[in-house]
Amino acid sequence: MPQTPPLQIFKPGLHTAMNGAVLQFSEADLQKTVAAYDPTKHEAPLVVGHPAHDDPAYGWVQALQFAGGALDAIPAQVNPDFAEMVASGAFKKISASFYAPNSPANPVPGIYYLRHVGFLGATAPAVKGMRAPQFAATEEGVLTFEFAEPPPITTHQEPTVIESEKDALEAENTRLRAELAAARRTAVHAANVAFCESCAGVLPDHRALAVEIADQLAAQPVPLEFGEGDQKAPLLTHFKAFLKALAAPVQFGEAATRERAAPDQPAASDADAQFADTATPERLAQHRAVLAYMAAHKTDYQTAANAVVK
Repeated sequence: MPQTPPLQIFKPGLHTAMNGAVLQFSEADLQKTVAAYDPTKHEAPLVVGHPAHDDPAYGWVQALQFAGGALDAIPAQVNPDFAEMVASGAFKKISASFYAPNSPANPVPGIYYLRHVGFLGATAPAVKGMRAPQFAATEEGVLTFEFAEPPPITTHQEPTVIESEKDALEAENTRLRAELAAARRTAVHAANVAFCESCAGVLPDHRALAVEIADQLAAQPVPLEFGEGDQKAPLLTHFKAFLKALAAPVQFGEAATRERAAPDQPAASDADAQFADTATPERLAQHRAVLAYMAAHKTDYQTAANAVVK
């Protein structure tokens, strides 16, 4: 089986997150991260940049280790196309994203759990001075890719890429990322449509607006969050919970019909049903007496009414 060297993704120390928070990571913190990592609970993907959602994945972290004073990720199932883009120099930096100990999405609350490993282009990583990341394999025909500046000393001869080929590869990389982003938007939209249609409290006339709001929230580069403490979660999560909790609208229609009449009550005639929309019980009884007089004396309604109503 090919052996893939570990990727050095993080070090102990004082670091500034993308949201501006300054956090202290001790060696003990990262040792806990190593011990808690379990791919069956959450398998951290290898991704491009730091996306709001960890897809698409170009590989996976099968295990973590703490060695040489740094946190290492053991990669597996690396996408060949992604490895080819790395070889072209499209991604020269590496960074890591963690679930905070109090995050509601953290699969192991109380520790910093690895969310994903991000490969960056021109953007510098938040933790500088880490060992250069590389993929390597012992099987014949499998290339070793090195993509950090400056490159480490290696006995493996890297393929030569001329400037025109590099430009073409970078253009192809841009196109592929655009296609992946479009495919993700389509999938997210379809999921939002299905969700809104499943919510009994969302009226058909309101579904298009609900779907549009869900799409906009999902498209945010940094997820908007709402709530405090354990209740803090992405605004999209709260919005969907709100839609799901809406009560089904009241159905207005015929509530009392001949079929729904109680067994001990006489069935109403068609004339009764038409007359009873606005009638009081007294008026309805009077109406039935007029009908009975009409039947007994073969008269019209007005004559019978004159005879009955005194």
